[in-house]
Amino acid sequence: MQKPKVALVSINTGAYDTYFKVLFPYFYTNFLPDCELTFVVFTDSSELEELYRYNPIVKIIKTPYEAWPGATLKRFHYFSQASSHLEQFDYIFFANANYYCKNKILASELLLPEGEKGLIFVEHFGQNHLPERLRSYERNPASLAYIPEEQATTYVAGAFYGGTAQEFLTMAKTLAQRVDQDLANGIIAIWHDESHLNCYALQIGYQAKVLPPRYLVPQEYYFASSYIGERQDWPCVLLNKNALPIAAQDVRDSKAKLDARLVERLLIKERELEQLWLDKREVYLEQAKSNPGFIVFNWQV
Repeated sequence: MQKPKVALVSINTGAYDTYFKVLFPYFYTNFLPDCELTFVVFTDSSELEELYRYNPIVKIIKTPYEAWPGATLKRFHYFSQASSHLEQFDYIFFANANYYCKNKILASELLLPEGEKGLIFVEHFGQNHLPERLRSYERNPASLAYIPEEQATTYVAGAFYGGTAQEFLTMAKTLAQRVDQDLANGIIAIWHDESHLNCYALQIGYQAKVLPPRYLVPQEYYFASSYIGERQDWPCVLLNKNALPIAAQDVRDSKAKLDARLVERLLIKERELEQLWLDKREVYLEQAKSNPGFIVFNWQV
């Protein structure tokens, strides 16, 4: 049987090119190794372009850096503009630049049953523990990302999602248009692309595959937070940019260069956190099972 053709899309403009250089080997090893995978990287980095010029599984799409929140707000535009390239794939997934795939994720757990079409989301770890009225959706009725407080919802994460190519690109085109219309009306949704993504998920009645939170756990998850499985077995974590010795906003704004060694320190820290969980598992597990929420673990590397 022919392997599914999958595009893994990331946006690595500005200082975020470093994340791709460090995390690429882990994606290559662990993300859908039983599929035909191509990495599609939107970047302004000449270094990435040169490094991967002759790599057949990396497609560099030159993309100018946009000041915050441009790259996140306009990501649906990037996907749509590259539709002629992306539509050749069976599946398209987007992952945040700091998404670290630390264990194998296979087609059988991530993709839809053969012949089905649709979208794939991840349940947000923190938001769904909150009452509806406290979930941070866009609450401005003038925005096209608006979700009313009384609406029953499942908050989905904006840092990793995907689907069959046609459904993914249809969503991207729709949401790019909505972002443009909001901007024309002087509106920026509270969590940018994630706010629009959640509104779309609601409007399609969550007729999608919704993965559990362990597919997108923030690295600052504290052990006594609501239990979602063994840390060493999580497929991935979202690396904690706020734990670096340089301001996350300065990196985001390309005012500071992100040294690869700092990202590697976050990977080392994750292994240390796994070991800490294993060493004190009995204590933390009891706390986690009785805790319905998310506790942030503040630490620095």
